[in-house]
Amino acid sequence: MKNLRFVAALFALTCVVACKDPEAEKKLKDLKEQVVERDEDLEAASKKLKESEASRKLADDRAATAEVKLKDAEKKLLALQDPNRLSGPATIPSSAPTSGSATCDKYWTRSRACTEAALKNVPPSAKESIRKTMDDAEKQTKEAWKNMDAATMETACKAMNDALAQNPNCPKQ
Repeated sequence: MKNLRFVAALFALTCVVACKDPEAEKKLKDLKEQVVERDEDLEAASKKLKESEASRKLADDRAATAEVKLKDAEKKLLALQDPNRLSGPATIPSSAPTSGSATCDKYWTRSRACTEAALKNVPPSAKESIRKTMDDAEKQTKEAWKNMDAATMETACKAMNDALAQNPNCPKQ
């Protein structure tokens, strides 16, 4: 009985080693090829993932740099909108003619700040045109004010300053 088992085991082993099923061999070969193809696909996907991660890191670095620049620009903008900056004639550019009155100079400074606040929502292509129109209007008005007496001009400028202080679109002082 032991010999019979031994013979059966030997026969089975011989069949496994020597008996080859051509169909099973073909399926095995096809499976091996599929495994190789999937390995290649996996390798390609892994490479793309690494490239994507590198691109994302670069984009994150650029975004961080842009954020730093944006914060810096916001600080500069806030400095330009500082109420203390808008409170006196010292902020009027030397190229702009003064009105001869501190109250009127303050009005023009506040008026420019209101214009700039309004321009933040205007398309860039129109901003320069609007600024030029406002500058021209300021020059013409200041020229006309030269013919006014000081008391009338002072009263008018105070009223205009009060009106700008009530305008919700103008920066608060």
